[in-house]
Amino acid sequence: MKRFFKGQLFTLYLLVAIGLAILFPEAAASGGILRSEWTVKVVIWLIFILQGISLPTGELVRGYRPKRLHVFVLSWNFLIFPMIVWLLLLIFGCLIPQTLHLGFLALAIMPTTIAMSVSSTAGAGGNVPNAIFATVFSNLLAILWVPTVAIAYLSLEGGVTVELWPVFCDLGFLIVLPLILGQVIRWLLPTLAQKTAPRARPLSNFLIVFIIHVAFANSVKSGIFTDSGSGLVFYALTSSALLLVLMTALVWWSSAWLALSSSARIAAFFTGAQKSVATGLPILLSVLAALPADLNLAAALVLLPLLCYHPMQLFIAGVLIANGIGRSHE
Repeated sequence: MKRFFKGQLFTLYLLVAIGLAILFPEAAASGGILRSEWTVKVVIWLIFILQGISLPTGELVRGYRPKRLHVFVLSWNFLIFPMIVWLLLLIFGCLIPQTLHLGFLALAIMPTTIAMSVSSTAGAGGNVPNAIFATVFSNLLAILWVPTVAIAYLSLEGGVTVELWPVFCDLGFLIVLPLILGQVIRWLLPTLAQKTAPRARPLSNFLIVFIIHVAFANSVKSGIFTDSGSGLVFYALTSSALLLVLMTALVWWSSAWLALSSSARIAAFFTGAQKSVATGLPILLSVLAALPADLNLAAALVLLPLLCYHPMQLFIAGVLIANGIGRSHE
């Protein structure tokens, strides 16, 4: 039981951060004492420096085969998952508040997680180099893919015109540059990197929670949750839970078609079914910042489905590993 609650610390911190944002939004909102206009960018930098330090990219060379595994992961991350979500919204969208539709579409095009996918693969006895290669490739591709798809969708649906190049430059500065810096630190100071890597994930989770707190504080201050906040959270939670169960089952079932070894199939499963908050938040915030102010898109509403989906996938991964997902298919 103690181990279970320890594994759910991120969810607990997330709930506390959102609760504090609802009760006391002024401090973290723009112009508040936390100076979130620039501290968020510093925090994002720290997250990706830590990712770079802890990422054993030396194993990338061993993980790029079989190529069909990576085609499978990228297809699920960026094509199949979005198509299924779009179809579900088309059929059942009337059962979900319209204000959450964009959030679910944003969730659908997110890349896979890095640290979580790799650690889940390792915990289930999967092929870790395969997981590392798949996650790095997915997250780097997402820097180009997610803004392009998001802005194209907004242009078609709402007639919004946004220049992509400034968004790409912003993401290169926020994600790619600190990731490379983290790798340089790992190469130049291996002893420091070895000591830092075990602490990188919990510290990154804490920093992610800060970004979420700021996003909700700004949205609460704008009054977006005044009338239907609890109802939106209920719909987001239940819809995300159903979506997670469906996608988890479909990714595992379809991974059998690849004729992979058991360890490679586990890597394909965890990297194909998960969605990243660490990369997703900076990308979505950069896209939202580039949109015209009169569009009035609240960051919290766009992020809400992803924030509901992420802690639940942590729970599902823990349950599957504890029940021997790898051992039952050896």
